[in-house]
Amino acid sequence: MSTRLLVSPLFALALLAPAAAPVTVQDGAAVAEAPRAVAPATTRGEPVIPWPMADSDIPVDERMHFGVLANGMKYAWMSNPEPKERSYLRLHVAVGSTAEEDDEQGLAHFLEHMAFNGSEHYAAGELITWFQERGMDFGAHVNASTSFDETIYKLDLPESDEQSLVEGLVVMGDYAGRLLLEEEEIAKEIGVIDGEERERDSVQFRVGIEALQMQFDGTRIAQRIPIGVREVRAEFDAPLVRGFYERWYRPENMTFVLVGDLGDLDPTALIEEHLGGLEPPEGDPVPVPGMGTPTFDQLSYSLSNEELKTVSLQVARLRPYEEESLTLAEWVDDAPLWMARAMLNLRFSELARKAGTPFLSAGVGGAGAFDVMEGETLSITCDPDKWEAALSLAEQELRRALEHGFQQAELDEVRGDNLLALGEAVEREATRSSGSYLGSLLAAAVGDDVPTTAATNAAVLGPVYEALTVEACHEAFVEAWSEGELALTSMGGLDLGEEGAATLLAAYEASRAVEVEAPEAIVVNAFAYASDADDAGEVVSREHVEDLDITQVRFANGVMLNVKSTDFKDNEVTISARIGEGSLALEGDGAAVRMACLFVGLNAGGTGAHDLDELRRLTAGRQVIIPVIGAQDDHFTMGAGTNPEDALLQMELMAAYLRDPGWRDDSLKQIQAVVPLIFQQLTHDASWPLMNEFMPDFHDGDPRMRMPSAAEMTGVSMEEIAAWAGPQLAEGPLEVSVVGDVDVDQVVEWAARTFGALPDRREARPYDEKRELALVAGLRGEYAVPTEIEGESVQVFYPTTDGRDVHLARRLNMLARVLDDRLRETIREELGEAYSPSASSDTDDVYPGYGMIQVNTSADTGRAADVLEACLRIGDDLAREGVDPEEVSRLREPLLKTLRDGMRQNGTWMFALSRSQSKQDHLDNFRERAEDYESITAEELSELAGKYLKRENASSAIVRQEGSTGS
Repeated sequence: MSTRLLVSPLFALALLAPAAAPVTVQDGAAVAEAPRAVAPATTRGEPVIPWPMADSDIPVDERMHFGVLANGMKYAWMSNPEPKERSYLRLHVAVGSTAEEDDEQGLAHFLEHMAFNGSEHYAAGELITWFQERGMDFGAHVNASTSFDETIYKLDLPESDEQSLVEGLVVMGDYAGRLLLEEEEIAKEIGVIDGEERERDSVQFRVGIEALQMQFDGTRIAQRIPIGVREVRAEFDAPLVRGFYERWYRPENMTFVLVGDLGDLDPTALIEEHLGGLEPPEGDPVPVPGMGTPTFDQLSYSLSNEELKTVSLQVARLRPYEEESLTLAEWVDDAPLWMARAMLNLRFSELARKAGTPFLSAGVGGAGAFDVMEGETLSITCDPDKWEAALSLAEQELRRALEHGFQQAELDEVRGDNLLALGEAVEREATRSSGSYLGSLLAAAVGDDVPTTAATNAAVLGPVYEALTVEACHEAFVEAWSEGELALTSMGGLDLGEEGAATLLAAYEASRAVEVEAPEAIVVNAFAYASDADDAGEVVSREHVEDLDITQVRFANGVMLNVKSTDFKDNEVTISARIGEGSLALEGDGAAVRMACLFVGLNAGGTGAHDLDELRRLTAGRQVIIPVIGAQDDHFTMGAGTNPEDALLQMELMAAYLRDPGWRDDSLKQIQAVVPLIFQQLTHDASWPLMNEFMPDFHDGDPRMRMPSAAEMTGVSMEEIAAWAGPQLAEGPLEVSVVGDVDVDQVVEWAARTFGALPDRREARPYDEKRELALVAGLRGEYAVPTEIEGESVQVFYPTTDGRDVHLARRLNMLARVLDDRLRETIREELGEAYSPSASSDTDDVYPGYGMIQVNTSADTGRAADVLEACLRIGDDLAREGVDPEEVSRLREPLLKTLRDGMRQNGTWMFALSRSQSKQDHLDNFRERAEDYESITAEELSELAGKYLKRENASSAIVRQEGSTGS
């Protein structure tokens, strides 16, 4: 049974989580917030161009070139060799939704859409086809985004030669000043954006908007949500859209950025030629409206919605924003506060994993939003019934840090991890991706950043971190929390009534009356799983695959090892293992056990000798992560990322999880406590009837495809999980693959000491009796979910076949791409019914004959039946009339470019290695991918369309939000 069909509850769990904690987790460790830019104690000369960073003493990366065109447009470019051949173009317009008037609400975002609907060089409908012909997918390589204060156009060129750059610059120039903005196209796009608003609508979004409007009362932010207002959008016409375009899309408000594999090409003359000729509209530029100043009248509030089953609480100290200068001194001064937040967040992460903790998650961070407000925050997510206990525990843990400070062991841990991050960035900068530079360059255009080098960051922050003391971190933390207005908020499934703010304050004050003691001293034990070269397993065979430069090894215990050394990413090593038979080995249908593992993760129990928190401390300052272990249909996966220096320790830890898993149940119990809330919230989601009713029927009643009940989920024990997974981890077939910046002989030696020293592995068990899975053709399902969210969804499923014949699987994938493109042209562009209709093919080699092409789209209230009919008609047309050769040629190009790029990506080679010994034809299939896709013909796809895409073969589901109308 395909695990892919049962992962939606994870999405529900994500919805229940709080906003991202303001500390990042890098390689399994807490890392302090990085500065926007830092520099060594040197002063660069005055820049020759007037960018906002001109007054900063931070040295810019010398590989970056900056300028301003005669018309006022800023530009920056940088030559960077990875990925090969690609170039990344961005056009930043310093205008977003806060520039809109009342009758223009949503117009900044609407205008971004219109950039793809007709310009001087590309008639309506031509641009996306042009992109595809040149190897770019709409959405992946071509896109745009709008926020409150900016609009960004994205173009990722698959080539970096001069002609390609010229073509890209022409497109960017059209965006900047040559859009047609025709009345007919405007009318059609209104429906598309209605669909986008509908697809993104949720109760979480609505409550979030309410909170934003209260917290930012007095600013334009509160009144100008980028998606706009449907009733206002319905009145958009050409004069209004063109007026906004001409008022704000002026060269003085724009910045062009280019980063790519340019070699020795200096693109300055090309930029000047193709963007310098854009003339500003007549009249003087109009100042962009400021954000405004918040009133601070409603900092505390309680917002509830019965569809939300958890609550997000926040304790904050807020104050008006004060602009921070982009100087070396500012970032050096802020370092103690970053580290203090990181240390406290480690405490919260440990608390959250303990059974009985009343909150699901908690974390502290800086409150900085839209340059109008700043301060410190404590964010908490919990069961509404436990909100007071959760608030109290989190508040008291915050106060414990404020009153008693931090321990040296905590500082040593976060310092080690941050020094590691600085050093790793330096080691990897030579092979850093071009795309990763774009954000800082765009931010530099509006004064929020100075783009510098990893070496510069390390030169400054390294000594600062080394010199930090727990006293300095404590002092900075106390100072930060002593400033600003107290703000207490709750959002979610907690109804505190009209006096919610007062109720929150009373609970907060009650907690503050409780005295807190200093934390217990931290003790870190020695790592229990160090390997010994004397105990290394025997290598019984070693072969080299010459054309792919892959080394294949077998150890006496049956473990298979595949290794490939690459130069794509300096100092990066990926290790992956394929283990056992996965879900096939479950007793009965195993639905509850499998789902419990999806929620919790098989790594959550740590190892026998060390729990997760001790493992984290033991690996502080090392590029070692807790391995990610997951269950698939026919195997378990284990993966981790490390560097060459720490690869042995990473292997030792992965081998420990196989030999001696911990099976602690704290995390399981913590998740099970919230499972009823997750299931209750799922009943308001359109995915619920699909998972709970349609999918079991579509799979002909197979019990493995059913959704377990909340009661079954809460009844799963760690003993059941261990009984299923434990024997497979301990003795199941094991194929380990290592890819990256490695010495092959060294990897073989280390693998012999770790994986090769494990107990003997058995042969794979076929479980043939469990590999039967059937799909039903012609099923029709209509469902309703109780929710205030309007709209409907449509799914169509065409049963196909499995992926054992990889040539056939590729052709089904290509057919799905054709269907996807026709959905875009018809459902989105012609009918304006939906924002992102899509089609995809799902095939694998686990279940003979099992596979499908799936269509997903949304529909306006009452329109689902018509949209379903349109989808079926597209399938019918393909089945009857076949595929056009032009479609195959055009839609194949982005795929071929992606395959080309993948040959210089470690992930691609990990796929190649992962089954290279256990699956006989795996490497041959890998070798021929591009050639096979190039050989696909329209005739082949037409034959498949005639076989699989007939209306009578389709099963479909319509899900209507309760209260929607229509037949």
